[in-house]
Amino acid sequence: MKKSIINTTIAKLKKEGRLVRIMGPHGSYQVLENGEDPSNYILTDQKRQDRVLALIKQNPKILIAELMEKTGLLKSIINTTISKLKKEGQLMRIGGPSGSYQVLKKGEDPSNYILTDQKRQDRVLALIKHNPKISIAELVEKTRLKKSII
Repeated sequence: MKKSIINTTIAKLKKEGRLVRIMGPHGSYQVLENGEDPSNYILTDQKRQDRVLALIKQNPKILIAELMEKTGLLKSIINTTISKLKKEGQLMRIGGPSGSYQVLKKGEDPSNYILTDQKRQDRVLALIKHNPKISIAELVEKTRLKKSII
């Protein structure tokens, strides 16, 4: 079949409420049965944010590519969703590009997760106090700080 015929057929099925597009132009289609509500399949901003947050909670070091793979969303949509979550105070990035995400509870102060020099020093001292023979490699692993910072 020609592409124009396929597009016309898809448009007609969507108009009749028998087909819905899931997750934007690069997503998939869902066939609707017996007057099924299409809103069950439409990914609203809230559903998208909830989905991204759930994946980040499972793996705070998740990469954008992994979020794209697991949600079927485009990189630009993932980035926009993450930006919105940060602006709304629901998410923050800790440790720069190679760090992890922290999902914030409603009203939680993000400064609790910002590692000041004092907090960094306290963390390192506590680990050394607990194990005076701890290696630099172990400190890097346990604090997730760069070797040059320790």
